[in-house]
Amino acid sequence: MPKGLGRFIGLGSGIGTLVGILPGEGATIAAFISYNVARQHSKNRKLFGKGNPEGIAAAESGNNGCVGGSLVPTLTLGIPGNSVAAALLGGLLIHGLIPGPELFTKHGVITYGFILSMFLANLIFLGIGLYFAPYFARISMIPIHFLIPAVCLFSALGAYAIDGSLFDVYITMGFAVFALLLEKGGFSLGALILGLILGPIAETGFAQGLIIGHGSYSVFFERGPCQILWAVILLLLVPPVLQLYRNHFRPKDA
Repeated sequence: MPKGLGRFIGLGSGIGTLVGILPGEGATIAAFISYNVARQHSKNRKLFGKGNPEGIAAAESGNNGCVGGSLVPTLTLGIPGNSVAAALLGGLLIHGLIPGPELFTKHGVITYGFILSMFLANLIFLGIGLYFAPYFARISMIPIHFLIPAVCLFSALGAYAIDGSLFDVYITMGFAVFALLLEKGGFSLGALILGLILGPIAETGFAQGLIIGHGSYSVFFERGPCQILWAVILLLLVPPVLQLYRNHFRPKDA
């Protein structure tokens, strides 16, 4: 492990596990959040977006940590945290294993054996990763003028494959140009993409909350879990505010 990456790997793993516990979030959100938090705590922020290993370590750790965290709501509540957990839930139901307390008591032998197998799988993947890492790293030696056309081609193919419409490809190209202009203007594309992913999820959850609360906004504040989440949100806002103060309100003589 390169020196100094242990903190970012631990940070990404913790964030990924917490995001995985939240149903419906997924590894993509965990990776983006881990990347943004790592950028806030890094001393080399200017290198983010240019191959900084700190951002890569945090994003990949968050992506991997989300898988284990998604098993918590899947095995206890029957609510899959992502598509992988949904497939696992389907396999459990086919064999008559209903998520809940009985899964850890009546069927404890199968459940704990499954959990143990995940620990063993992670150890095996660690060995494979350490052994093949030098070979995988050679991908980064591919000239960028070969990679960019390939990435653009597959992006266009992915956009066309959804509905088989060329209009979707034109929309993709338009947003690519728009994103380039935003990057030139100093906007954070990571935060923008994260907002696009979380936006529909937040809107759906907000509507469901209002339905449960019969149109009252107090449903988002009156219960203990809601208050805890608000406290966490406020704590997460403290570092950006402090950083804003340091960058823009610092005395000129400092």
